[in-house]
Amino acid sequence: MFNKKDKLQAELARIQESDKAYTKRYNELKAKITAISGMDDSEFDAQMSKFESQLHSSNHSIQDHKKTVSDLKVQLNDIYDTLKNQQKSIEDLQDQEVEITNQMHAANDPQEIIELADKYRDKINDLHAQLKQSNSKRDVTQAKYKSIESKISAVNATISDLQVEADKLKKRQSDLNAQKTKNQQTRSMKKADLQKQIDELKNSQTQTRKDIFTLKEELNKSEANVLKWFGMPPKD
Repeated sequence: MFNKKDKLQAELARIQESDKAYTKRYNELKAKITAISGMDDSEFDAQMSKFESQLHSSNHSIQDHKKTVSDLKVQLNDIYDTLKNQQKSIEDLQDQEVEITNQMHAANDPQEIIELADKYRDKINDLHAQLKQSNSKRDVTQAKYKSIESKISAVNATISDLQVEADKLKKRQSDLNAQKTKNQQTRSMKKADLQKQIDELKNSQTQTRKDIFTLKEELNKSEANVLKWFGMPPKD
């Protein structure tokens, strides 16, 4: 009778230790879930915000440069029209010079040639002066045209470089987003696994506590039998 009670008490002590171990493990698992729940993506969000700001600045700069190219092209078209007009003026002057020269070549009489030369001398000199001035103006305009072409080329190169940097920022954003999503998924999986362990632990602990209750009942019965054996009344 006494041996049975000792065995029951030993078994009860063992199971109660298991219950304590379950409780300890339960608290550890809950602490881990709490820690994971406390994790956030603030570091990723800060980096994303930084990249977003840089990308906005880069895109704004690209638009500004494109506006510059557009304005330069308007100037280029205006200069091109000026060049066409200047070229037309030069061709008109050259036509007048050719017309006078043809008249002089058509004359057969030496006296007529001399008279024509005297008649058109000032006109020819004036045409030459105008041609020289027109050619000079055209050269200046052509230099402006080439200068603006060079500016457009340089600005387009800058736009290309800015676009490359913008694409790099977009790629870094995409990679960061992917890593953020992966981290969130990993945390969710860890929480789910921990919750599964907790559920299994609860089931085990529930059974353990049923066993404790059963053993306590058996101990009470055993103690009642011992008291009865000694002729003592059972405890209330």
